[in-house]
Amino acid sequence: MMTEAAKVPDLGPRLPVTVVTGFLGSGKTTLLNRLLKAPGMTGTLVIVNEFGEVGLDHLLIEAPQEETFLLKNGCLCCAVLGDLVTTLTNLVDRREAGDIAPFERIVIETSGMADPTPLLQTVVNDAFLSDHLEFACVLTVVDAVNGAHVIDHHFESVKQVIAADRVLISKADIAPIAVIDTVRDKVSHLNSVAEIVVGRPADDKVAELIVPPDAMEDARCWMKACEHDHHDHDHDHTHHHHHDSHGDAAGAGVFTFSVVHDGSVSKDGLRLWMNAISRYKGPKLLRVKGVVNVEGVPYAVNAVQRVFHEPTQMDDWPGGDQSTRIVFIATQIEKSELEATVDALRFSTTDGEKVGGLEFAAADYQRFVTALKGFAVSEHV
Repeated sequence: MMTEAAKVPDLGPRLPVTVVTGFLGSGKTTLLNRLLKAPGMTGTLVIVNEFGEVGLDHLLIEAPQEETFLLKNGCLCCAVLGDLVTTLTNLVDRREAGDIAPFERIVIETSGMADPTPLLQTVVNDAFLSDHLEFACVLTVVDAVNGAHVIDHHFESVKQVIAADRVLISKADIAPIAVIDTVRDKVSHLNSVAEIVVGRPADDKVAELIVPPDAMEDARCWMKACEHDHHDHDHDHTHHHHHDSHGDAAGAGVFTFSVVHDGSVSKDGLRLWMNAISRYKGPKLLRVKGVVNVEGVPYAVNAVQRVFHEPTQMDDWPGGDQSTRIVFIATQIEKSELEATVDALRFSTTDGEKVGGLEFAAADYQRFVTALKGFAVSEHV
């Protein structure tokens, strides 16, 4: 048992993890080969999370389980056959013990048919890994030539696009402009909060694809997704905007819904709300991203289905706008259900009372509990 004087050891900064995903044939491996050769990429650990797909090179394809290679450029590569948690834990342990080169970042390539969300859950939900690793971004590669067809017919591709912080539209050099525009429109419609990069970045710029988007620019992107004429409404209320996706097969039922609120939220209230919607509607809330006014301070919130990252304090308000703005990308859920939880909480700390260890208005808490009962019933919980 830890004594009162005992201190938690300083683990140092967590290593950034970038997930590279995209449908079969989108160009993930080509991109990774370029990343390994890019300036400043020495000290990168690349993990291919499926054995048998076209890998980085013949050494990787022939690798036995969990074997790690130090390549000529100083990068490490490994193929995962077994449990990803075990592989990542072993690699972090070996790095700290000095058994392998001290890699500075991790890039994980997912299977072309994979939903990247379980991989995100792997790192976020594991106590050891979450202490040592943090997500930088999810980069999704979409083929300009076949991307529109793939999005229309494969929901795996839809999930990959929605999970992205940044989308690279590859093979733009061999696709007609009209086709590229169609793919870009589909990507933007599915994920209005992602940065979209079209074409092949220069060799000295390709490494920028795997770094987190600039926080302020990223926030401005979220805010654009929320833009609507809410100034024509009464600012004492929360306002909502909603539009359905195009009628394609894979994206049918996927819609974007945004919330803009001019008040502030309490830290405990935000935590309660995030936990509740994650538990009851996580799989249907494909993406949640936005800027929240937490007791007067701007925080970025980011979630992919049940994976809710810890809200991150921002240095300043994007554009000086101090309103709470959250974008939801959802499927198979009535927007009124989500609205009920937002309205019930009221993002209010007025007349705060302690309820269940959390401090916020008791009347708001009761309305919130009532809304959650509807959530639970609808999910047969």
